[in-house]
Amino acid sequence: MTNREKFFAELEKKLAPHYGPPNYSAGNDIDHIRRVIQIAESARGIDLNHNRVLDFDSDELRAAALLHEMDRSKSLGKRVLRSGKKWAKNHLSQGEFLNEKALRKIGIRQMVLYYLRGSGFSTEAKTRIVNAVIEHPKFADDLENDSGVLIALRIGDKIDRMGPLGLISAAAHRGGSASLYDFNHPFGYGSTEEGRLKTIYDDHFRVFEWYAMLPCNAARRLAKPRFLIRIFFMRELAKEIASASGVKNRVEEDLRKALGMYYEEFCSE
Repeated sequence: MTNREKFFAELEKKLAPHYGPPNYSAGNDIDHIRRVIQIAESARGIDLNHNRVLDFDSDELRAAALLHEMDRSKSLGKRVLRSGKKWAKNHLSQGEFLNEKALRKIGIRQMVLYYLRGSGFSTEAKTRIVNAVIEHPKFADDLENDSGVLIALRIGDKIDRMGPLGLISAAAHRGGSASLYDFNHPFGYGSTEEGRLKTIYDDHFRVFEWYAMLPCNAARRLAKPRFLIRIFFMRELAKEIASASGVKNRVEEDLRKALGMYYEEFCSE
């Protein structure tokens, strides 16, 4: 076993308690991380439509993937915020203030660097890993400036959420805090912004919107087999919602809104 392999074995061992019950949020577990790595590796070499082919270091991807859910873990999430507050206390002058979002970003950076100790990664590689972990939830890709490891991580993370496991993890994750759908207005989904989701139905359409957000057609081709399952599921779910609610089934309007120019690929016969 090489030193790098020993590092990853130890890292997974350290993280395992934080990515398992009762600390993990459904779907943000170690198996999700492994699937993200597998999907991202399958995207290597795709044409990004910007005179650029996707390439990255596999070890950097593995490290970023293992650490990218730390803020979703209940135990690690608390440590992230404490780390950010500690940094601010030591580095900000009196009267300076950072909101919680900024503190969490700083905390993530500090925690990632902590877990990368003894990894053998260069300073430049650590910077790419830190950036990938912090920036992977951002709204849009920057194909000219984003590192290959960040693009690959975002592709893997999004596509994994599109399949059957993504379907059940969404319900498990939101089930304790959100209703299945709006019982008064079942169709016409609302905000898909993280933190403003009101129903699991809305959460599903947050993922539907990701199809257009994938960085290139080659990534969408990778996603399509999983996405077809999600489309079929949503159409069947909508039939039951409409029947139970006694309202017209308007799911196609919601799908058209979410998919935009890509809706025609999935038109219902």
